[in-house]
Amino acid sequence: MTSVKLTALFLALLLAVSLAACGNPIRDVVIGKDPVITPTPDPEPDPTPDPEPAETESARRARLIKKMEDIFCAAEPMENYSFTLNDPVTVDGREYYYGVWHRTITDYDTQSQYLSTVAEFFITPDGEECYIGYYYPANEGNGATVVLTPGNIFEEINNT
Repeated sequence: MTSVKLTALFLALLLAVSLAACGNPIRDVVIGKDPVITPTPDPEPDPTPDPEPAETESARRARLIKKMEDIFCAAEPMENYSFTLNDPVTVDGREYYYGVWHRTITDYDTQSQYLSTVAEFFITPDGEECYIGYYYPANEGNGATVVLTPGNIFEEINNT
């Protein structure tokens, strides 16, 4: 019987040593096991670029006026000229900004200045197309309110 006791004691000791080597699962359940921290890999960068912020209305107007100035200053010095963009209008289902190109006239006799209209123009919000034309708001509902000349003036300028 002693040999059975010794064998049981030896097996108990062997079990205790093996449990100590692997950790104590009972202690881990009761006390809580130290968490194993595994580093998380850095997230992959998003291959799609962030969309550009939407252009504000004032920035769009400034860009379109600058484009008009750049194009026409090649023909005329711009110090006596100005461009004004009014509200958008729809012509044949397409949106345009209605603009006026003014020239400042100085009357040296009276020392007064006034604006003279050089041309009325219609430019798309993207700035790719521009037409000289006329705007007749009084004709609203009674006929054409906008009459555009044929031909995108930007293409005509680039082709000459």
